[in-house]
Amino acid sequence: MKRITVWLLAVCLLCTLACVKEPDEPILQITAEETPAPVDDTPEETPAPEQTPEPTPEPEIYFVVAYAVDEAYYEGDELTKYGIAPTELVLNADRTGKLNLMGSETDIEWTEDGSITAGGQPLYTFIRADADTIVLRVYETEFTLRRSGAQPQSAEASAAPAAQPDGETVEAGASGEPYGDSDGVIERKKLAALYHWLESMQSEFRSLLTFDEIGAAAGKAGCDKQDGDGKYHGAYWTDGNKGVVTVTFRESNGAWTCGSIVCSGIPKDEYDKADISRFPKLGSSAPAGSVPTATVTLEGTCSGKTIEVRADVPETGWYPVKGSFDLHYYSAPSEDKAKNSASYILIEFFESEEKLTEKADTYENVQTLAARKIGGVKMKGMQYQRYGMEWTEFYGRLGDGVWISIKLTGVDLTKGTQTDALLKSLKFKVQ
Repeated sequence: MKRITVWLLAVCLLCTLACVKEPDEPILQITAEETPAPVDDTPEETPAPEQTPEPTPEPEIYFVVAYAVDEAYYEGDELTKYGIAPTELVLNADRTGKLNLMGSETDIEWTEDGSITAGGQPLYTFIRADADTIVLRVYETEFTLRRSGAQPQSAEASAAPAAQPDGETVEAGASGEPYGDSDGVIERKKLAALYHWLESMQSEFRSLLTFDEIGAAAGKAGCDKQDGDGKYHGAYWTDGNKGVVTVTFRESNGAWTCGSIVCSGIPKDEYDKADISRFPKLGSSAPAGSVPTATVTLEGTCSGKTIEVRADVPETGWYPVKGSFDLHYYSAPSEDKAKNSASYILIEFFESEEKLTEKADTYENVQTLAARKIGGVKMKGMQYQRYGMEWTEFYGRLGDGVWISIKLTGVDLTKGTQTDALLKSLKFKVQ
C-alpha cells in the first residue's frame, strides 16, 4: 500500500510539471560551481602620464655698460680703452654662475638678495637697479651691467601709470634725486632726441646731470620710479607707448646725478637721426665764445728742436697739459677729472712722415678727409678706429725733421663748437 502511494505522488508531480507553461526565455540555471564572483565597483586606476621634464631656465647674462670709481665714470669706448669691457656676469637658475671681471673668470654662487660667494667665501654684492640692469659692487668700484637681449616689456610695463594732469605738482628736488608725480610722457621725436642727447654727450659731463636738469632739457619732469634704495633711484620718460628712456641716478656725497641710461622701444637708426639742436650744449659741444678764453703756450721737442704751440683755450671746461713727449687739451668738467677724461686733443711730433704713419696698419675703417689748414700749415686729414676708439687726425710738416700730428677723440668738432674754435686757434713756431 505504501508503494502505491509513492507512485501516485510521482504521477501527480509529473502531471503538474506537464501543465506548467514554458517561459519565453530559458530560466538561468545557477549551480554552486557557476556562481559569479562579486562585482568590484572600484574604478580602475588610470596610469599616471609620463612626466615631461621641465626645460632648464635660461641663465641671466649681463654685460658691463658703465664703470664708476670714486668720482670717475666710464662707458662706451672708454670701457675698451681701460680694459673694463671684458666684464660679464652669468646667473644660473640653480644659484650658480660665473663672473668674468675684466678678463678674470670665477665660478660663483649667488643669492637673490645680492650676495656673491666663491667656494663658500663672501666675494662681492650686487643690486637690481631695474628688471634688466644690475649694479655689481667690487670694493670701492661699481659696474653697471645690462642683461643680454633685454626686451622692452619690462620698461613698457613700468611705463603704464595712470596719466597725470599736465599741471602736475612737484616738490623742489634740491639734491637732484627723482621726485614728483609726473607721468613722464613726451612726444616720440622729443623722446628719441633726449636719448640721442644723453648718449652722445661726453660721459664726464653727463654724469653730473641731475633729474631736474634732464627734465628741463626734455621739457617735462620724468616719472619717479619710486625705487630709491638710498644709493640708486630711477626715473623714466616715455612716449606713452613702447618708447622708454630710463635713467638711473646715483648718490654721491649727498648729490644725485646721472648714472646709467637705457633706451627701449626706439631703434638706433631712429634716435641717431633725432634732432638735438635745441638741447643744451655741454662739454666740447659748448658754443665757441660761451666762456672767456686765455692764450696758452706749451712746448714740445723733436729732432733737437723746440716747437712752441699756442692756443686760445676756454677758461673752464678745457685743461692743457704738457706731457713728456706730447701735449694734451682735455675736455672735462673740472681740473681733477681732466687726466681721466677720454675726450681730448692730442698733439705729437715726429722726425718724418714715415715715423708718423708707421702704426697706420693698426687703423680700421679709415676714411680720408679733405685737407685742412691749421696754424698756417696745410694738413692731411683722416678718420679711423684704433683699439675700439674713434679718432680724427690731421698731420703735416712744420719744418726740416719736424712733423706734427693733431688727433682728436671723444670731442665734438662740429663747426661753431669750442673744439672747432680751439683747433682753429692753434699756432706753431719751430725754434
